[in-house]
Amino acid sequence: MRAVMAKPEPTADDLVYLFLPETDTGRTAGRAYLARVSARLAAGGPAVSAAAARGQITAIDKNASVPVDRVVADLKPSPTRFSAPPVSRTS
Repeated sequence: MRAVMAKPEPTADDLVYLFLPETDTGRTAGRAYLARVSARLAAGGPAVSAAAARGQITAIDKNASVPVDRVVADLKPSPTRFSAPPVSRTS
């Protein structure tokens, strides 16, 4: 994965590998998505506004400011997280 991420010019297959499931369905969907994006880019579209770009940078900065240890801890399963509430049984 590091080798793919370090490439200065990733290929479509590299992007599919990085961001989609490693299944035939995932690869097919990824290539179709990249073809649609490529067609939209080739056709030209509205430019990104300065306000939108600032908003994206702010969001990236906010998310990047979370310490890696916190992100890892948040991703680990917890015995109390996602557990169903106790069921009361009445007979």
